Amino acid sequence: MTTLLPSEQTDAASRQIVRVYEQSVVRWLLYCLPLIFFIVWVISAIYGRTFLFFLPARPAAEFFRSRLGLAAAAATSMCPVIWFLALRLTPRSRTVESYSAVVLTAVLVSLSGVFLATPQVQTVICNLVLLRSPHLDFARNIAWTKLLLLQVPQTERTLRIGLVGSSQINLAVDEKRLSEQVQGSDVRKFCLPGMVPLQYAGLIEDLERQKLDVIVCWLSEFDFFRETGLPVDRLRWCGTRKSNIRFARLLGPKLCWENRAGFADLTSAAGSTCWRDREILQMLIFRFWWHSDPRFVIATPEELKVGARLADREQGLQNLRENVMRTPLLEANFDAFRMFASSCIAAGSTLIVVQGECEPDAMRVYDPSFRDETHSRLRQMSGELQFVYSDAKSRVDLSSSDWADSLHLNSDGRQKFTLWLSDEIAHLVSE
Repeated sequence: MTTLLPSEQTDAASRQIVRVYEQSVVRWLLYCLPLIFFIVWVISAIYGRTFLFFLPARPAAEFFRSRLGLAAAAATSMCPVIWFLALRLTPRSRTVESYSAVVLTAVLVSLSGVFLATPQVQTVICNLVLLRSPHLDFARNIAWTKLLLLQVPQTERTLRIGLVGSSQINLAVDEKRLSEQVQGSDVRKFCLPGMVPLQYAGLIEDLERQKLDVIVCWLSEFDFFRETGLPVDRLRWCGTRKSNIRFARLLGPKLCWENRAGFADLTSAAGSTCWRDREILQMLIFRFWWHSDPRFVIATPEELKVGARLADREQGLQNLRENVMRTPLLEANFDAFRMFASSCIAAGSTLIVVQGECEPDAMRVYDPSFRDETHSRLRQMSGELQFVYSDAKSRVDLSSSDWADSLHLNSDGRQKFTLWLSDEIAHLVSE
């Protein structure tokens, strides 16, 4: 039995006082509901586009035509109604109340996840993120990639080329020029900063829906000899039940146990849209009220580690020296790309794997046997799976002057590589 101080009221009395006050507030809100509906409708109709997309306000006389204003008014008007129903349905029993709160929370989280997962809502959220994030931000890259994956092709008349990989291939190809050089093809970049081989396996179903005729990847020892643990931050946004099972099979029992915390995170992402889209929702919430200024973007240590941002020469060399190594995930990385390549071939796509590289001086800071092993494995894999593998001897030669930093090509290198790639694709397509 709880001991009360002199003159202190019981918990039940306190709850009753709060309940009476809430009922009074809700009653007045319900009386004012028509006025609330009208005011929210007008304000949302006029300023809704400004609030969401930084567009000019609509003329006040056209508020009745705004579906956005009507939706905002309806949603706002439902709040007092839900509050009223919650008060009426809330049980007086404390035990029952505790259980009902848990059930209600679970239901609301599940319903919000279903709502956020719809293509229309995902499209709006991703565009809101694009308006509020710096160009090289990881959340922005996720939002842009999700938008591309939501655009399922409706026609098969145009040759569709997909560039899949990290910021290295993203900055190595001029997609506009590639499109012009190859029959006016539709070129899409499904690229993420620091994209790891396990992500290729995680995007199999999404890329299959794109119906790509040609898929181009840029891979080197920098991709395979790097991850020391499950890269949860890179995998969460595309986490599904199928992809998690795939990751578990690739890593095997021992590595799964060592990375159990990461798998718990990915399992949560597979079951909750809010958790899966954590990065873009955080960006949306904390940058909602202002435009971001990309001039003041500061790269995080993690982004510099995986080559997600341009870095100065010394920083790039230091990152390569510290991070390119033989790791426990090496076999899982090669097996993940093998799985991805097999799915591409099975879907009827022409897969082109380019032996990537870093700036010549940068490749001297790590063990050269890593490059030889990567080359040997990819060449053997290409023979077994029948995809096109272009090593350093068969593709365009890149010199020191073609690099913007240790990992990314500059404008001259981009044009040189794009011209070679367009000739390679045109030759394959014409056969």
